[in-house]
Amino acid sequence: MNPRTRPITERARYRACLLGEQPAEVLDTAGRERLVAELHDLGWTDPQIAAHCRMTTYTTARIRDRLRLAPNRQGTRNDLVQSGRHAALAHEGHARGRCGDGVVGAGRVVGE
Repeated sequence: MNPRTRPITERARYRACLLGEQPAEVLDTAGRERLVAELHDLGWTDPQIAAHCRMTTYTTARIRDRLRLAPNRQGTRNDLVQSGRHAALAHEGHARGRCGDGVVGAGRVVGE
């Protein structure tokens, strides 16, 4: 099958959103919740998540509230590397069981 005509899988769609290549609206509700939770766990604030996912801060906060997550504050864990590519690498590391190997920036502060 030609790669250009192959249907996009939900996993590929999620990864594209995690990298900031696609807006979160291409995901179903569960996928958007997972995306917000993952970026929130990395320490991102609502405005950062909203900008990255191309949704409003209201929508981001509503999803975060539904997940019962407290808002992250600027200057706390937000000094962590905040690239969607790092989030995707962290996600892939978790999938492969390679968490905490220092490659994906887990716990490292920018500038260290």
